[in-house]
Amino acid sequence: MAITGLAADEASGLLEAAGGDLETAVALFFASGDGCTAPPSGGSVLPFEPPAYYSMVWQDPASPVPEAWADQSLAFTSGLELPQLKNGPCGVLAAFQAAVVACLLSSNGSVAPDQTPTDQELAGAVMDMLLQAVREGSDVRLVSWQDASQPCQAVTEQLVPADRETLAPNVLNWLPSLFAPGGAVLLLYALVATRGVDQLRQDMSAETGMVEGSLVTGPMNLCSMELVSLLLIGEARANVTAYHQVTRAKTSWPRGLGVGMLSLTEKDTGQPLADGLKSPALPVWVLHGGDHFTTLFAGSVDAAATLGCGGQEAGEAPSGAAAGSSTEAATLLYHWNGLPPAGPRLARIPLVTPKGATGPAPETMQETFYKPVPGEIDDVVQANADDKKNHPNRWTNWRFEVVLAVDDPDVQGAERPPGAPLPPTFEQGPPPPPDQPWRCSKCYATRFKTFNFGMNEPGATTCAACGASQVEAGWSLWLHYDELPGSWQARVTNRHGPKILTLLRTKWPGATSPELTSDPDSAPMV
Repeated sequence: MAITGLAADEASGLLEAAGGDLETAVALFFASGDGCTAPPSGGSVLPFEPPAYYSMVWQDPASPVPEAWADQSLAFTSGLELPQLKNGPCGVLAAFQAAVVACLLSSNGSVAPDQTPTDQELAGAVMDMLLQAVREGSDVRLVSWQDASQPCQAVTEQLVPADRETLAPNVLNWLPSLFAPGGAVLLLYALVATRGVDQLRQDMSAETGMVEGSLVTGPMNLCSMELVSLLLIGEARANVTAYHQVTRAKTSWPRGLGVGMLSLTEKDTGQPLADGLKSPALPVWVLHGGDHFTTLFAGSVDAAATLGCGGQEAGEAPSGAAAGSSTEAATLLYHWNGLPPAGPRLARIPLVTPKGATGPAPETMQETFYKPVPGEIDDVVQANADDKKNHPNRWTNWRFEVVLAVDDPDVQGAERPPGAPLPPTFEQGPPPPPDQPWRCSKCYATRFKTFNFGMNEPGATTCAACGASQVEAGWSLWLHYDELPGSWQARVTNRHGPKILTLLRTKWPGATSPELTSDPDSAPMV
Protein backbone atom coordinates (compact mmCIF):
# COMPACT_ATOMS: atom_id res chain seq x y z
CA MET A 1 0.00 0.00 0.00
CA ALA A 2 2.89 2.36 0.79
CA ILE A 3 4.48 1.84 -2.64
CA THR A 4 1.36 1.87 -4.82
CA GLY A 5 -1.17 3.95 -2.94
CA LEU A 6 -3.76 1.20 -3.42
CA ALA A 7 -6.54 0.36 -1.02
CA ALA A 8 -6.01 -2.67 1.23
CA ASP A 9 -8.22 -5.02 -0.78
CA GLU A 10 -6.58 -4.03 -4.08
CA ALA A 11 -3.07 -4.43 -2.65
CA SER A 12 -4.05 -7.83 -1.20
CA GLY A 13 -5.36 -8.92 -4.58
CA LEU A 14 -2.07 -8.06 -6.27
CA LEU A 15 -0.10 -9.94 -3.61
CA GLU A 16 -2.34 -12.96 -4.06
CA ALA A 17 -1.84 -12.87 -7.83
CA ALA A 18 1.93 -12.70 -7.27
CA GLY A 19 1.96 -15.70 -4.95
CA GLY A 20 2.78 -13.50 -1.98
CA ASP A 21 6.00 -12.10 -3.50
CA LEU A 22 6.19 -8.35 -2.92
CA GLU A 23 8.59 -7.55 -5.79
CA THR A 24 6.42 -9.47 -8.28
CA ALA A 25 3.28 -7.74 -7.01
CA VAL A 26 4.87 -4.31 -7.45
CA ALA A 27 6.02 -5.24 -10.97
CA LEU A 28 2.49 -6.35 -11.84
CA PHE A 29 1.14 -3.06 -10.56
CA PHE A 30 3.44 -0.94 -12.71
CA ALA A 31 3.03 -3.19 -15.75
CA SER A 32 -0.77 -3.06 -15.70
CA GLY A 33 -1.43 0.35 -14.23
CA ASP A 34 -4.14 -1.20 -12.00
CA GLY A 35 -5.24 1.20 -9.31
CA CYS A 36 -3.40 4.10 -10.98
CA THR A 37 -5.26 7.23 -11.90
CA ALA A 38 -3.59 9.35 -14.51
CA PRO A 39 -3.38 13.04 -13.68
CA PRO A 40 -5.89 15.23 -15.50
CA SER A 41 -4.78 16.40 -18.91
CA GLY A 42 -5.92 19.79 -20.05
CA GLY A 43 -8.60 21.88 -18.47
CA SER A 44 -6.83 22.61 -15.21
CA VAL A 45 -5.12 25.95 -14.69
CA LEU A 46 -1.92 26.10 -12.65
CA PRO A 47 -2.02 28.59 -9.76
CA PHE A 48 1.47 29.82 -10.71
CA GLU A 49 3.48 30.68 -13.78
CA PRO A 50 5.41 27.50 -14.70
CA PRO A 51 8.94 27.69 -16.11
CA ALA A 52 9.30 27.34 -19.88
CA TYR A 53 10.65 23.80 -19.49
CA TYR A 54 7.75 22.57 -17.32
CA SER A 55 6.38 20.27 -20.05
CA MET A 56 9.90 18.92 -20.61
CA VAL A 57 9.86 17.58 -17.06
CA TRP A 58 6.23 16.65 -16.39
CA GLN A 59 4.03 14.67 -18.75
CA ASP A 60 0.97 16.76 -17.90
CA PRO A 61 1.91 20.46 -18.13
CA ALA A 62 -1.53 21.44 -16.80
CA SER A 63 -1.11 19.66 -13.45
CA PRO A 64 0.80 20.78 -10.35
CA VAL A 65 4.04 19.06 -9.34
CA PRO A 66 3.11 15.59 -7.99
CA GLU A 67 2.97 15.38 -4.20
CA ALA A 68 5.68 12.69 -4.00
CA TRP A 69 8.07 15.08 -5.74
CA ALA A 70 6.94 18.26 -3.99
CA ASP A 71 7.67 16.75 -0.56
CA GLN A 72 11.05 15.19 -1.43
CA SER A 73 14.28 16.83 -0.32
CA LEU A 74 17.90 15.82 -0.95
CA ALA A 75 18.87 15.91 2.72
CA PHE A 76 20.83 12.99 4.17
CA THR A 77 19.47 11.94 7.55
CA SER A 78 22.38 9.90 8.94
CA GLY A 79 25.69 9.43 7.21
CA LEU A 80 24.99 8.66 3.56
CA GLU A 81 21.37 7.61 4.12
CA LEU A 82 18.97 9.43 1.81
CA PRO A 83 15.33 8.51 2.57
CA GLN A 84 12.64 8.51 -0.08
CA LEU A 85 9.22 9.55 1.22
CA LYS A 86 7.00 8.19 -1.56
CA ASN A 87 7.37 6.44 -4.89
CA GLY A 88 8.42 8.57 -7.86
CA PRO A 89 11.68 10.52 -7.49
CA CYS A 90 13.90 7.45 -6.89
CA GLY A 91 16.05 8.11 -9.97
CA VAL A 92 17.03 11.58 -8.80
CA LEU A 93 17.80 10.32 -5.30
CA ALA A 94 19.84 7.30 -6.43
CA ALA A 95 21.85 9.36 -8.92
CA PHE A 96 22.48 12.16 -6.40
CA GLN A 97 23.53 9.71 -3.70
CA ALA A 98 25.81 7.93 -6.19
CA ALA A 99 27.31 11.27 -7.22
CA VAL A 100 28.10 12.12 -3.59
CA VAL A 101 29.70 8.71 -3.00
CA ALA A 102 31.72 9.10 -6.22
CA CYS A 103 32.89 12.56 -5.12
CA LEU A 104 34.02 11.18 -1.74
CA LEU A 105 35.82 8.24 -3.36
CA SER A 106 37.58 10.54 -5.82
CA SER A 107 38.65 12.99 -3.10
CA ASN A 108 39.47 10.66 -0.22
CA GLY A 109 39.98 7.23 -1.79
CA SER A 110 37.43 5.71 0.58
CA VAL A 111 33.97 6.23 2.00
CA ALA A 112 32.08 4.78 4.98
CA PRO A 113 28.28 4.41 5.01
CA ASP A 114 28.09 6.32 8.30
CA GLN A 115 30.29 9.13 6.98
CA THR A 116 28.56 12.50 6.98
CA PRO A 117 29.56 14.50 3.89
CA THR A 118 30.47 18.13 4.45
CA ASP A 119 28.67 20.95 2.67
CA GLN A 120 31.76 21.44 0.51
CA GLU A 121 31.67 17.78 -0.54
CA LEU A 122 27.95 17.93 -1.26
CA ALA A 123 28.44 21.11 -3.26
CA GLY A 124 31.24 19.39 -5.17
CA ALA A 125 28.91 16.57 -6.22
CA VAL A 126 26.23 19.06 -7.29
CA MET A 127 28.76 21.03 -9.32
CA ASP A 128 29.97 17.85 -11.02
CA MET A 129 26.41 17.13 -12.14
CA LEU A 130 25.70 20.66 -13.35
CA LEU A 131 28.96 21.32 -15.18
CA GLN A 132 28.71 18.22 -17.35
CA ALA A 133 25.25 19.37 -18.53
CA VAL A 134 26.46 22.81 -19.69
CA ARG A 135 26.38 23.51 -23.41
CA GLU A 136 29.45 25.16 -24.91
CA GLY A 137 29.46 28.88 -24.22
CA SER A 138 26.53 28.72 -21.80
CA ASP A 139 26.11 29.34 -18.10
CA VAL A 140 24.93 27.16 -15.25
CA ARG A 141 21.39 27.97 -14.13
CA LEU A 142 20.56 27.55 -10.46
CA VAL A 143 16.81 27.34 -9.90
CA SER A 144 15.09 28.37 -6.65
CA TRP A 145 11.51 28.80 -5.51
CA GLN A 146 10.24 32.34 -5.90
CA ASP A 147 8.61 31.95 -2.49
CA ALA A 148 10.38 29.46 -0.20
CA SER A 149 7.13 28.93 1.71
CA GLN A 150 5.47 27.68 -1.49
CA PRO A 151 7.81 25.03 -2.96
CA CYS A 152 7.14 23.55 -6.38
CA GLN A 153 5.37 26.62 -7.69
CA ALA A 154 6.92 29.70 -9.31
CA VAL A 155 10.71 29.73 -9.75
CA THR A 156 13.57 32.14 -10.18
CA GLU A 157 16.84 31.44 -11.99
CA GLN A 158 20.38 32.55 -11.26
CA LEU A 159 22.90 32.45 -14.12
CA VAL A 160 26.42 31.58 -12.97
CA PRO A 161 29.52 31.24 -15.19
CA ALA A 162 30.43 27.61 -15.76
CA ASP A 163 33.67 27.47 -13.82
CA ARG A 164 34.12 25.81 -10.44
CA GLU A 165 35.71 28.79 -8.71
CA THR A 166 32.75 31.05 -9.45
CA LEU A 167 30.15 28.32 -9.11
CA ALA A 168 31.29 26.94 -5.73
CA PRO A 169 30.08 29.74 -3.39
CA ASN A 170 26.80 30.01 -5.28
CA VAL A 171 26.10 26.29 -4.98
CA LEU A 172 26.98 26.40 -1.26
CA ASN A 173 24.36 29.13 -0.82
CA TRP A 174 21.90 27.06 -2.87
CA LEU A 175 22.28 23.85 -0.82
CA PRO A 176 19.65 24.73 1.84
CA SER A 177 17.04 24.92 -0.93
CA LEU A 178 18.01 21.42 -2.09
CA PHE A 179 17.73 20.10 1.47
CA ALA A 180 14.19 21.45 1.89
CA PRO A 181 10.94 19.95 0.50
CA GLY A 182 10.99 20.12 -3.27
CA GLY A 183 14.78 20.00 -3.39
CA ALA A 184 14.75 16.99 -5.72
CA VAL A 185 12.67 19.03 -8.18
CA LEU A 186 15.05 21.99 -7.96
CA LEU A 187 18.08 19.86 -8.87
CA LEU A 188 16.20 18.40 -11.83
CA TYR A 189 15.00 21.86 -12.92
CA ALA A 190 18.55 23.23 -12.71
CA LEU A 191 19.89 20.43 -14.91
CA VAL A 192 17.08 20.90 -17.45
CA ALA A 193 17.50 24.68 -17.51
CA THR A 194 21.28 24.38 -17.83
CA ARG A 195 21.08 21.78 -20.60
CA GLY A 196 18.26 23.59 -22.42
CA VAL A 197 15.07 22.14 -23.87
CA ASP A 198 16.32 22.09 -27.47
CA GLN A 199 19.49 20.23 -26.52
CA LEU A 200 17.51 17.80 -24.36
CA ARG A 201 15.22 17.05 -27.29
CA GLN A 202 18.29 16.35 -29.41
CA ASP A 203 19.66 14.08 -26.71
CA MET A 204 16.44 12.12 -26.46
CA SER A 205 15.93 11.76 -30.20
CA ALA A 206 19.55 11.06 -31.16
CA GLU A 207 18.96 7.40 -32.02
CA THR A 208 15.28 7.17 -32.93
CA GLY A 209 14.38 10.66 -34.14
CA MET A 210 11.41 10.76 -31.74
CA VAL A 211 11.19 14.13 -29.97
CA GLU A 212 8.10 13.62 -27.83
CA GLY A 213 8.02 12.67 -24.17
CA SER A 214 8.90 14.02 -20.75
CA LEU A 215 11.60 13.14 -18.24
CA VAL A 216 9.05 12.07 -15.62
CA THR A 217 6.65 9.51 -17.04
CA GLY A 218 3.63 7.31 -16.37
CA PRO A 219 0.65 7.64 -14.05
CA MET A 220 2.93 7.20 -11.01
CA ASN A 221 5.31 9.97 -12.18
CA LEU A 222 8.39 7.74 -12.32
CA CYS A 223 11.90 8.64 -13.44
CA SER A 224 12.73 7.79 -17.04
CA MET A 225 16.09 6.44 -18.15
CA GLU A 226 16.66 9.77 -19.92
CA LEU A 227 16.28 11.56 -16.60
CA VAL A 228 18.79 9.32 -14.82
CA SER A 229 21.24 9.67 -17.72
CA LEU A 230 20.94 13.45 -17.49
CA LEU A 231 22.03 13.29 -13.86
CA LEU A 232 24.86 10.80 -14.46
CA ILE A 233 26.44 12.16 -17.65
CA GLY A 234 24.68 15.46 -18.39
CA GLU A 235 22.91 14.03 -21.46
CA ALA A 236 19.34 12.73 -21.61
CA ARG A 237 20.11 9.40 -23.27
CA ALA A 238 17.32 6.87 -23.63
CA ASN A 239 19.51 3.94 -24.63
CA VAL A 240 21.84 2.53 -21.98
CA THR A 241 22.75 -0.68 -23.83
CA ALA A 242 26.05 -1.34 -25.56
CA TYR A 243 24.50 -1.07 -29.03
CA HIS A 244 22.76 1.61 -31.09
CA GLN A 245 19.02 1.01 -31.21
CA VAL A 246 18.82 1.45 -34.98
CA THR A 247 22.21 0.63 -36.52
CA ARG A 248 23.15 -1.95 -33.85
CA ALA A 249 26.71 -0.61 -33.91
CA LYS A 250 28.53 -0.63 -30.59
CA THR A 251 28.14 2.63 -28.71
CA SER A 252 30.38 4.40 -26.22
CA TRP A 253 29.31 5.80 -22.88
CA PRO A 254 30.92 8.96 -21.47
CA ARG A 255 32.86 8.73 -18.23
CA GLY A 256 30.55 11.30 -16.64
CA LEU A 257 30.63 11.17 -12.85
CA GLY A 258 32.42 7.83 -12.93
CA VAL A 259 29.18 6.16 -11.81
CA GLY A 260 27.82 3.03 -13.46
CA MET A 261 24.50 1.24 -13.71
CA LEU A 262 23.24 -2.33 -13.54
CA SER A 263 19.76 -2.93 -14.93
CA LEU A 264 17.31 -5.80 -15.25
CA THR A 265 16.63 -4.59 -18.80
CA GLU A 266 19.78 -6.53 -19.67
CA LYS A 267 17.94 -9.76 -18.82
CA ASP A 268 14.75 -8.60 -20.52
CA THR A 269 16.40 -7.57 -23.80
CA GLY A 270 19.43 -9.87 -23.87
CA GLN A 271 21.65 -6.85 -24.62
CA PRO A 272 24.45 -5.89 -22.22
CA LEU A 273 24.61 -2.39 -20.84
CA ALA A 274 27.23 -0.01 -22.22
CA ASP A 275 30.80 -0.77 -21.11
CA GLY A 276 31.09 2.57 -19.30
CA LEU A 277 28.05 1.67 -17.18
CA LYS A 278 28.97 -1.93 -16.43
CA SER A 279 32.60 -1.00 -15.68
CA PRO A 280 32.59 2.61 -14.45
CA ALA A 281 35.65 4.49 -13.28
CA LEU A 282 34.58 4.18 -9.63
CA PRO A 283 32.93 1.26 -7.77
CA VAL A 284 29.53 2.99 -7.61
CA TRP A 285 26.40 1.87 -9.45
CA VAL A 286 22.80 2.96 -9.76
CA LEU A 287 20.71 -0.22 -9.70
CA HIS A 288 17.63 -0.35 -11.93
CA GLY A 289 15.24 -3.06 -10.77
CA GLY A 290 12.68 -2.39 -13.51
CA ASP A 291 10.55 0.28 -11.85
CA HIS A 292 12.81 1.51 -9.05
CA PHE A 293 16.33 2.95 -8.76
CA THR A 294 18.64 2.28 -5.78
CA THR A 295 22.37 2.69 -5.06
CA LEU A 296 25.26 0.21 -4.73
CA PHE A 297 28.85 1.09 -3.82
CA ALA A 298 32.11 -0.21 -2.40
CA GLY A 299 33.94 1.48 0.45
CA SER A 300 37.20 2.29 -1.34
CA VAL A 301 38.74 2.87 -4.74
CA ASP A 302 41.02 -0.09 -4.02
CA ALA A 303 37.97 -2.29 -4.65
CA ALA A 304 37.71 -0.98 -8.22
CA ALA A 305 40.19 -3.46 -9.71
CA THR A 306 38.71 -6.39 -7.78
CA LEU A 307 35.24 -5.45 -8.99
CA GLY A 308 36.33 -4.98 -12.59
CA CYS A 309 35.91 -1.22 -12.76
CA GLY A 310 37.58 0.80 -15.46
CA GLY A 311 38.51 4.42 -15.26
CA GLN A 312 38.14 4.51 -19.02
CA GLU A 313 37.19 7.43 -21.17
CA ALA A 314 34.35 7.05 -23.62
CA GLY A 315 34.85 4.13 -25.96
CA GLU A 316 37.75 2.53 -24.11
CA ALA A 317 37.63 -0.99 -22.75
CA PRO A 318 37.56 -1.47 -18.98
CA SER A 319 41.07 -1.48 -17.54
CA GLY A 320 40.26 -3.07 -14.16
CA ALA A 321 42.40 -6.09 -13.39
CA ALA A 322 39.36 -8.25 -12.78
CA ALA A 323 37.47 -7.46 -15.98
CA GLY A 324 36.87 -10.85 -17.53
CA SER A 325 39.02 -12.46 -14.84
CA SER A 326 38.29 -15.90 -13.42
CA THR A 327 39.98 -15.24 -10.10
CA GLU A 328 37.62 -15.57 -7.15
CA ALA A 329 37.52 -12.49 -4.95
CA ALA A 330 35.41 -11.29 -2.04
CA THR A 331 34.41 -7.65 -1.70
CA LEU A 332 32.09 -5.85 0.68
CA LEU A 333 29.40 -3.80 -1.05
CA TYR A 334 26.75 -1.53 0.41
CA HIS A 335 23.23 -1.18 -0.95
CA TRP A 336 20.82 1.63 -0.13
CA ASN A 337 17.07 1.61 -0.70
CA GLY A 338 15.32 4.63 0.75
CA LEU A 339 11.72 3.71 -0.10
CA PRO A 340 9.26 2.12 2.38
CA PRO A 341 8.24 -0.56 3.10
CA ALA A 342 11.54 -2.28 2.17
CA GLY A 343 13.45 0.80 3.28
CA PRO A 344 14.97 3.00 4.40
CA ARG A 345 17.63 0.32 4.66
CA LEU A 346 21.39 0.12 4.24
CA ALA A 347 22.37 -3.49 3.52
CA ARG A 348 25.85 -4.97 3.70
CA ILE A 349 26.54 -7.43 0.85
CA PRO A 350 29.75 -9.48 1.09
CA LEU A 351 30.09 -10.44 -2.57
CA VAL A 352 32.08 -13.46 -3.78
CA THR A 353 32.86 -13.39 -7.50
CA PRO A 354 34.13 -16.85 -8.57
CA LYS A 355 34.19 -15.89 -12.25
CA GLY A 356 35.40 -12.33 -11.82
CA ALA A 357 33.71 -9.52 -13.71
CA THR A 358 32.38 -9.38 -17.24
CA GLY A 359 34.66 -7.84 -19.82
CA PRO A 360 33.67 -5.40 -22.59
CA ALA A 361 30.61 -6.19 -24.67
CA PRO A 362 31.35 -7.82 -28.05
CA GLU A 363 32.03 -5.39 -30.89
CA THR A 364 29.00 -6.73 -32.73
CA MET A 365 25.62 -7.65 -31.28
CA GLN A 366 25.48 -11.38 -30.56
CA GLU A 367 22.22 -13.03 -31.58
CA THR A 368 23.34 -16.52 -32.56
CA PHE A 369 20.75 -19.26 -32.11
CA TYR A 370 21.87 -22.86 -32.32
CA LYS A 371 19.37 -25.58 -33.04
CA PRO A 372 18.67 -27.48 -29.79
CA VAL A 373 20.35 -30.86 -29.39
CA PRO A 374 17.84 -33.65 -28.70
CA GLY A 375 17.98 -34.44 -25.00
CA GLU A 376 19.20 -31.02 -23.83
CA ILE A 377 16.87 -28.98 -21.64
CA ASP A 378 14.51 -27.03 -23.86
CA ASP A 379 12.77 -25.21 -21.02
CA VAL A 380 12.13 -25.17 -17.30
CA VAL A 381 8.36 -25.17 -16.96
CA GLN A 382 7.85 -24.61 -13.25
CA ALA A 383 9.13 -25.19 -9.74
CA ASN A 384 7.64 -27.96 -7.64
CA ALA A 385 4.71 -26.54 -5.66
CA ASP A 386 5.39 -28.67 -2.57
CA ASP A 387 9.07 -27.67 -2.54
CA LYS A 388 8.09 -23.99 -2.77
CA LYS A 389 5.66 -24.42 0.10
CA ASN A 390 8.08 -26.37 2.30
CA HIS A 391 11.14 -24.24 1.48
CA PRO A 392 9.85 -20.76 0.61
CA ASN A 393 12.40 -18.58 -1.20
CA ARG A 394 15.03 -21.37 -0.95
CA TRP A 395 15.04 -22.03 -4.69
CA THR A 396 18.28 -24.01 -4.54
CA ASN A 397 16.37 -26.67 -2.56
CA TRP A 398 13.59 -27.06 -5.13
CA ARG A 399 12.89 -29.50 -7.93
CA PHE A 400 11.99 -28.14 -11.35
CA GLU A 401 9.91 -29.56 -14.17
CA VAL A 402 11.98 -29.57 -17.36
CA VAL A 403 11.14 -30.49 -20.93
CA LEU A 404 13.84 -31.99 -23.12
CA ALA A 405 14.40 -30.82 -26.67
CA VAL A 406 13.13 -33.03 -29.49
CA ASP A 407 14.39 -33.19 -33.06
CA ASP A 408 12.09 -30.80 -34.94
CA PRO A 409 12.86 -30.38 -38.66
CA ASP A 410 10.96 -27.07 -38.65
CA VAL A 411 13.47 -25.53 -36.22
CA GLN A 412 16.66 -24.24 -37.79
CA GLY A 413 19.70 -22.60 -36.25
CA ALA A 414 23.25 -21.47 -36.93
CA GLU A 415 25.99 -24.07 -37.32
CA ARG A 416 28.02 -24.48 -34.16
CA PRO A 417 31.67 -23.44 -34.48
CA PRO A 418 34.17 -26.32 -34.75
CA GLY A 419 35.12 -27.57 -31.31
CA ALA A 420 32.29 -25.72 -29.57
CA PRO A 421 31.08 -27.80 -26.60
CA LEU A 422 27.64 -29.33 -26.86
CA PRO A 423 25.11 -28.65 -24.10
CA PRO A 424 24.55 -31.35 -21.45
CA THR A 425 21.89 -33.88 -22.41
CA PHE A 426 19.60 -36.11 -20.36
CA GLU A 427 17.99 -39.49 -20.88
CA GLN A 428 14.22 -39.62 -21.04
CA GLY A 429 14.18 -42.25 -18.28
CA PRO A 430 11.18 -44.23 -17.06
CA PRO A 431 7.68 -42.84 -17.71
CA PRO A 432 5.82 -41.00 -14.96
CA PRO A 433 3.97 -43.17 -12.40
CA PRO A 434 0.43 -44.03 -13.52
CA ASP A 435 -1.06 -42.05 -10.65
CA GLN A 436 0.50 -38.74 -11.80
CA PRO A 437 -0.39 -36.41 -14.70
CA TRP A 438 2.23 -35.93 -17.41
CA ARG A 439 3.17 -33.20 -19.88
CA CYS A 440 3.64 -34.04 -23.56
CA SER A 441 7.08 -32.92 -24.78
CA LYS A 442 5.89 -32.86 -28.39
CA CYS A 443 3.02 -30.49 -27.59
CA TYR A 444 5.18 -28.32 -25.37
CA ALA A 445 7.61 -27.78 -28.24
CA THR A 446 4.76 -26.28 -30.31
CA ARG A 447 2.94 -24.57 -27.44
CA PHE A 448 3.11 -21.11 -28.95
CA LYS A 449 1.43 -22.34 -32.12
CA THR A 450 -1.21 -24.55 -30.51
CA PHE A 451 -1.54 -22.73 -27.14
CA ASN A 452 -1.63 -26.14 -25.52
CA PHE A 453 0.01 -25.79 -22.11
CA GLY A 454 -1.96 -28.52 -20.35
CA MET A 455 -1.16 -31.87 -18.77
CA ASN A 456 -2.48 -35.32 -19.60
CA GLU A 457 -4.55 -37.23 -17.07
CA PRO A 458 -2.85 -39.85 -14.84
CA GLY A 459 -2.68 -43.24 -16.49
CA ALA A 460 -3.14 -41.89 -20.05
CA THR A 461 -0.88 -43.65 -22.55
CA THR A 462 -1.52 -41.22 -25.39
CA CYS A 463 -1.56 -37.42 -25.49
CA ALA A 464 -5.11 -36.07 -25.53
CA ALA A 465 -4.04 -33.09 -27.64
CA CYS A 466 -1.78 -34.53 -30.36
CA GLY A 467 -2.72 -38.21 -30.18
CA ALA A 468 0.91 -39.36 -29.99
CA SER A 469 1.73 -42.25 -27.72
CA GLN A 470 3.53 -41.42 -24.51
CA VAL A 471 6.68 -43.18 -25.75
CA GLU A 472 6.58 -41.32 -29.07
CA ALA A 473 5.78 -37.93 -27.57
CA GLY A 474 8.07 -37.95 -24.53
CA TRP A 475 7.32 -36.40 -21.16
CA SER A 476 8.68 -33.76 -18.83
CA LEU A 477 11.13 -34.64 -16.04
CA TRP A 478 11.65 -33.37 -12.51
CA LEU A 479 15.24 -32.38 -11.70
CA HIS A 480 16.65 -30.96 -8.48
CA TYR A 481 18.38 -27.57 -8.71
CA ASP A 482 21.76 -29.29 -8.23
CA GLU A 483 21.07 -31.51 -11.28
CA LEU A 484 20.48 -28.56 -13.61
CA PRO A 485 23.35 -27.38 -15.87
CA GLY A 486 24.96 -24.13 -14.76
CA SER A 487 23.21 -22.03 -17.40
CA TRP A 488 19.81 -23.29 -16.25
CA GLN A 489 20.70 -22.80 -12.61
CA ALA A 490 21.36 -19.18 -13.50
CA ARG A 491 18.02 -18.90 -15.28
CA VAL A 492 15.96 -20.30 -12.41
CA THR A 493 17.89 -18.06 -10.03
CA ASN A 494 16.88 -15.11 -12.20
CA ARG A 495 13.30 -16.30 -12.03
CA HIS A 496 13.01 -17.28 -8.38
CA GLY A 497 15.97 -15.74 -6.54
CA PRO A 498 16.26 -12.20 -5.15
CA LYS A 499 16.20 -9.54 -7.86
CA ILE A 500 19.36 -7.98 -6.49
CA LEU A 501 21.28 -11.22 -7.06
CA THR A 502 20.16 -11.26 -10.70
CA LEU A 503 21.33 -7.66 -11.04
CA LEU A 504 24.71 -8.39 -9.49
CA ARG A 505 25.23 -11.35 -11.79
CA THR A 506 24.88 -9.16 -14.87
CA LYS A 507 28.24 -7.73 -13.82
CA TRP A 508 29.72 -10.66 -11.86
CA PRO A 509 28.52 -13.99 -13.35
CA GLY A 510 27.95 -16.66 -10.73
CA ALA A 511 28.35 -14.16 -7.89
CA THR A 512 27.23 -15.37 -4.49
CA SER A 513 26.74 -13.78 -1.11
CA PRO A 514 26.05 -15.44 2.23
CA GLU A 515 23.61 -12.64 2.95
CA LEU A 516 21.55 -13.49 -0.13
CA THR A 517 21.80 -17.26 -0.46
CA SER A 518 21.60 -18.38 3.18
CA ASP A 519 18.73 -16.04 4.04
CA PRO A 520 16.94 -14.94 0.86
CA ASP A 521 14.12 -13.46 2.95
CA SER A 522 16.52 -10.76 4.12
CA ALA A 523 17.69 -9.80 0.61
CA PRO A 524 17.36 -6.06 -0.03
CA MET A 525 14.72 -5.07 -2.55
CA VAL A 526 15.57 -3.26 -5.74
